[in-house]
Amino acid sequence: MSMDRLIERIKALNNPSVAGLDPKLEYVPAYIRDAFLNEYEDPLEGAAMALLEFNKGLIDALCDIVPAVKPQAAYYEQLGWQGIHTLQETICYARKKGMYVITDGKRNDIGSTMEAYAAAHLGTVEIEGKRIAPFGADALTVNGYLGTDGITPLLKVCKEYDKSIFVLVKTSNPSSGDLQDRLIDNKPVYQLMGEMCEAWGADTIGASGYSAVGAVVGATYPQQLTELRKQLPHTFFLVPGYGAQGGAAADACRALDENGIGGIINSSRAIMCAYQKAGADEREYARCAREEAIRMRDELNAARRDAGIREFVRDRKGTAARALLSRSRQRDASLWIPIFIKGGKGLGLSLYRLPAFCHTDSLIHAGRFFRKEKSSPLRAGYFLRRTEYERSTIRPNPSASQPLRRMQS
Repeated sequence: MSMDRLIERIKALNNPSVAGLDPKLEYVPAYIRDAFLNEYEDPLEGAAMALLEFNKGLIDALCDIVPAVKPQAAYYEQLGWQGIHTLQETICYARKKGMYVITDGKRNDIGSTMEAYAAAHLGTVEIEGKRIAPFGADALTVNGYLGTDGITPLLKVCKEYDKSIFVLVKTSNPSSGDLQDRLIDNKPVYQLMGEMCEAWGADTIGASGYSAVGAVVGATYPQQLTELRKQLPHTFFLVPGYGAQGGAAADACRALDENGIGGIINSSRAIMCAYQKAGADEREYARCAREEAIRMRDELNAARRDAGIREFVRDRKGTAARALLSRSRQRDASLWIPIFIKGGKGLGLSLYRLPAFCHTDSLIHAGRFFRKEKSSPLRAGYFLRRTEYERSTIRPNPSASQPLRRMQS
């Protein structure tokens, strides 16, 4: 299932965050903006191409540390068809880099109109006998306040094309309570909407325990976030409101279940505009974005540890490792080296318990591996950047390659 793919990537990168790609032209470094505005006679086309170049730089810098991106459609639609083209190209580029893509469109309608939205963003359209995916995102945010009539067309596409949706439940904006906190039969509207998400997704629950119907729940309302996490055991959360909107890491992590999954936390401006906040050279925008994404990841993981939440679940079947090995075939294998970190009996390992010879952003977690004998030590498998390996004095366990070969078969 689509949500399982997102969760696998979160585990592989040990990072429950998503980078929002909501670019305004003023966020784009002047050297990019000026070059494209001068190249194209049409200002809309020049602006759209500048946003695309900006987005590609961000995706290149983030794709090995952040599991997903979330382009907000409005920022592209405001530039006309040229901006829509940039949105499509951004989605395609991010997916080629292995990132999960959530289109933030908040679409809402019924019947054939909602079928058209679903086909456009998640499915395909047929043209002269050919099936074509117009946008091809992995997930779409939607408004469920038209009821089941507005969700059913999406569910059909989600099942057919292995996609997901995130339904607005308790949003992060200050006035969300005007409607969402009102009581119906002594229940707030947001709780009723959450219960509907559970029902809508009941027959799409994947191996992770989460369905294809997720919920948007803001970090700015931590009490409601905690309540909904308990009430909606099969609904994965998309969590806006962290950072610029005031939500703290500890608040956002309330979206996570006891196994450290269950939600993904968004940051947009803090990542895109990190170079401006740091006062750095504009040509360093991608590096600054990467550093901010790493800072956010580490802050969220620290909050998870402080709350007693596991950093990831043991994977005795090696599912995460096989998924990562499959993706690694698309990489330059010479850049990564498989290593195993040994632990004592029963000791859980994480990126935060690794030796200090390398930076955590230089590792990709490849799952945990156990021998059949209960007395054997636990080993955690990782891929380490070759540059870090060459700078270190430690060498991989010689037996690491054999288990990796077995998993490939």
